[in-house]
Amino acid sequence: MLRKHYLTELNGLITKQKRFKDTDFGVLVGDDRGRYKLQITYLYEPDYQFTALIKLAADGVQGNADVEIVANPGNIFNKERFETTVRYLNDQIEHWLSRLANELSSVPIQRQVEEQRQQIQDILNQLGDFPKEYFSQQEAETVRGKLDDLEARLIKNLEENETNRQGLEAKIKTIEADMIVLKDNMQVLNKGGWAKSFVIRAYEWSKDPLNRKLLKSGVEVAKELLVPGDPPIPPMP
Repeated sequence: MLRKHYLTELNGLITKQKRFKDTDFGVLVGDDRGRYKLQITYLYEPDYQFTALIKLAADGVQGNADVEIVANPGNIFNKERFETTVRYLNDQIEHWLSRLANELSSVPIQRQVEEQRQQIQDILNQLGDFPKEYFSQQEAETVRGKLDDLEARLIKNLEENETNRQGLEAKIKTIEADMIVLKDNMQVLNKGGWAKSFVIRAYEWSKDPLNRKLLKSGVEVAKELLVPGDPPIPPMP
């Protein structure tokens, strides 16, 4: 059996991670077919487990015994197997607790990312069938001019309405960088692919309420940019 002091030490490893209390976990110890088993389970999501199997000799664990570990989460995959020794068992437990804390913190972030991906896909589905042809040199020059006009309108709008100077500079840099990429993309993407690249960036711009009134729908603006003539983008107020 594990020493009572070691169980106290184990509780300390758990609470060292500020996210956790020792009561967040269940600890199971016992004999598993000739190996000593230590299993730590996150009570609120039992799939998250750390299991250590230590080879038992007839008179108990000998010296720096080998340990087989099955951990969820692993370094990359949900469940991974590791090999270590008794001497480094606590290190492996700490690494697992750190991964678990990071995994739990990532759940809402990844949920939001997936929601955004779905929203973007829904928007891209509205594009329909854009031509698969590439831009001619004249068409590319025309669209670049329209992008310059849109960029100027967006920046002017931000300069007149954004009260946070630092935030203003960051927003302007983002728009300028995106416009450079969009212009470069005309040399490598066909019109359909380019329209998608524009819509995704317009989606990001429109998250800012200050940009939203100028952009209308990113799909509409993309179509306007690809139609010959002047883009009917609303005038600045």
